[in-house]
Amino acid sequence: AGAAMTTAITDREAIAHWLNCEGQTAAGLSRNERVQALLAEKPGAAGFLWRDQPVEWYHTRIGPQSFRQLRPICGPARLQWRQLSVDGTITGIATRLHAGTAPTAGSGVSYAAIRRYRDRLAAGERLAPLVVRTKRGATPWHVVDGNHRAVALAWHALETGQYSPQTGYVAVTGRSVIAAVADHLRAVVQRVRGRRVAQR
Repeated sequence: AGAAMTTAITDREAIAHWLNCEGQTAAGLSRNERVQALLAEKPGAAGFLWRDQPVEWYHTRIGPQSFRQLRPICGPARLQWRQLSVDGTITGIATRLHAGTAPTAGSGVSYAAIRRYRDRLAAGERLAPLVVRTKRGATPWHVVDGNHRAVALAWHALETGQYSPQTGYVAVTGRSVIAAVADHLRAVVQRVRGRRVAQR
């Protein structure tokens, strides 16, 4: 069932979603124009689009294990995402927020935005897909767009004890790019089979 949730998509579709999250439209733009627009908006986060070719894109449901290992992107110096985390992960940031131990100033991170997303989740809303990237055989995945949404998801999971699988656009780079997603799907299938065996 998990494998069926992952589909290969074009970079045009993934980049259009990313641009939309930045408040821009991809309508009428060529593939190169979309990339240039995204690089202009997010020069650091989107740098891999030209630096780490080839890039293959997938739309997938991010399972609990992959989500727990998600790491925030290295953003501008004013955004100290990783310094906020107890272990370098998105969940590590949410843990500090949940415990009330996150610094109240100086991180550059919008706690208000995170709380708004958390409140939307509590109201039963779903958030826009995250954009994450990985390299062949490398885990964990890194969020390149959606840190605030991801932290809100983790915080909501800590509060409720339940993680509702979030969808995401996954960029895979490296020589054998298909292998990374294939490994992920293989692990999903093995876990599903393991649960079925345990239930017999």
